Amino acid sequence: MKVSVRVLLFTAPATVDPGDLPIAYDLDLVAKTRVRMLTSVMADPDKDLVEMEIPHFSPPAAEHAPKDDKCKGQDPCKCRGEDPCRCKRAKSKTQSSDYICGKADNTGECQVLDSKVDVGYPDCKTNQNHEEVHKEVNNHCVPKITLTPKRPRICTKDDTEITATVDLGCPSAVLQGATVKFTVEGSASVSPSEDVTDSKGEATTKLTAQDKEGPVKVTATSDIEYYSFYSYLSVNGVLDDPDPRNKKEDKHLEQQETVEVKPGEWTGSFTFNRKMVSQCITDEGDYTGTFEFKEDCEKRWVEGTAKATQKASPKTTGCGVSIQNIVAPASFPNLIVDGDFDDYLHMEIIKDFQYSPFYTFDVCNNDGCSSSPLGSGGILSFGYMSGDKTAVPLKDGTYTGKWHFNDGEDWYGNYSITLKEKQPMQP
Repeated sequence: MKVSVRVLLFTAPATVDPGDLPIAYDLDLVAKTRVRMLTSVMADPDKDLVEMEIPHFSPPAAEHAPKDDKCKGQDPCKCRGEDPCRCKRAKSKTQSSDYICGKADNTGECQVLDSKVDVGYPDCKTNQNHEEVHKEVNNHCVPKITLTPKRPRICTKDDTEITATVDLGCPSAVLQGATVKFTVEGSASVSPSEDVTDSKGEATTKLTAQDKEGPVKVTATSDIEYYSFYSYLSVNGVLDDPDPRNKKEDKHLEQQETVEVKPGEWTGSFTFNRKMVSQCITDEGDYTGTFEFKEDCEKRWVEGTAKATQKASPKTTGCGVSIQNIVAPASFPNLIVDGDFDDYLHMEIIKDFQYSPFYTFDVCNNDGCSSSPLGSGGILSFGYMSGDKTAVPLKDGTYTGKWHFNDGEDWYGNYSITLKEKQPMQP
């Protein structure tokens, strides 16, 4: 069977200004929704007509606005002063259209429509067709800019990256190509002072602290453009808004965040377990404890103390040996916390087991018993070695992971650490 599709040229009366770009939508009066038509549309202000190509005769809605007489009797191109020059007739063809946030319904949620459009002005002698990307939002969207410092606290003469993200009302609808300007109040500087958002909607700068402690305030601003559209229809097919046209909107966005220039002091708690399997013995222990430490900006180091209690359970795995006389002290009040820091905390809890082991036990066989201290001649590290970028961020929160350490035997296990700043940043 041979099927042919007939393309009709639909003409509708419309009052449009010279250069106004026409956009066509399909209206669904039952579902009260509308979607862009992938079709060509021409607006002719001299004839007060809009012409469009449709694959079947189902009249779409032509977006239009009341007559604007500001250019009456003048050359529209010179009057408008726009680039590209917008003279008289305007033509558009929507090549693709997709809801990147929300969908074409009346759920009351933010909806963002992204469309690629070929645009042309046939009466402009020097103007060539060009492609535009139309970002459209409904009246439930609130375009915003968010500002996130990589490190909310830094030392003097230190720096941190700050990211500004621009979106049109939901995280998936980021805005690429927006210019973001950065300013700072306090003893610090930013570079660059402005950046353009990338495909993730992000613009970045580097904040560098000077030699004075205290809070510094970073402000990000951006002036953006987008189109507004309305998705609510009345029963007679007329858009609820009294001015039902596709309107270009301008919005000034601004967001401010504080970065503290001062060494931090922290408290926390931890739990971890450690396990070692040798040829004849499985050695297990569960530990809980607390710690506190402070940052040394000059040495790029953290120093502090920790306390721990433990429950030990060494077991034999055969080999004709047995475990006897377990001596497991209840607590250890003088552990040491240290490590280096940048964006993370690389923490080790250190104790010289050679002189003061965590616990001892006797390993017995046919030849008698011999004492075996846990961790003899080594250190206890339950997760953080220098250079381990999976370590805990220097931020309030609880963090979990796995650790591994070798002091002649392989020790490994899980950990959980909760960090809390002793003196939170001032707003």
